[in-house]
Amino acid sequence: KNGVVNNRSKPDLRDPSTTIATVLNQSGYRTGFIGKAHMGGDPRVWGFKETPLWLPTGGSRHQNPMLMVNGKEQVVTGQITQIFTDAAIGWIDKHKADRWCLWLAMTAPHTPYVHDPKHPYEREKIQPPPMWPKGEPLSAKYDWPGYYSTISMLDEQIGRLLAKLKEIGQLDKTL
Repeated sequence: KNGVVNNRSKPDLRDPSTTIATVLNQSGYRTGFIGKAHMGGDPRVWGFKETPLWLPTGGSRHQNPMLMVNGKEQVVTGQITQIFTDAAIGWIDKHKADRWCLWLAMTAPHTPYVHDPKHPYEREKIQPPPMWPKGEPLSAKYDWPGYYSTISMLDEQIGRLLAKLKEIGQLDKTL
């Protein structure tokens, strides 16, 4: 556990380290982590009691990613944002009667962007985002259609998660 090396080649947290997970564990919460573990390596070392699905490095392909599943590295079939959302919905459903804290860390909107056929964008029709500097053109080199498609896909998945929280009566009690 001590001395685990993360994707930044620096030591992970060392025991005893106080984290939000360790404090919540002591307060009777169920703690879980799903997603991109990019802040220091292994979320189990950070004190999360349940880590059903996580990305052990800083990046991965978005389709059929290599993930840690219940502590074992394996390829998971599907799109990473949907995989993380499915796991989060399952985890929340499992613990809906408990006091819980789930840390969900998505990889989106990181590259490589997803060109989701449900969310097609044409470069010529994309307007600059809000607060974009007036008169500053969008870079032709940047994959704006992929970026907007990825954001739309992420929004859709977060919508699924929020619908689950509403269904179980926890939407207004969740940050």
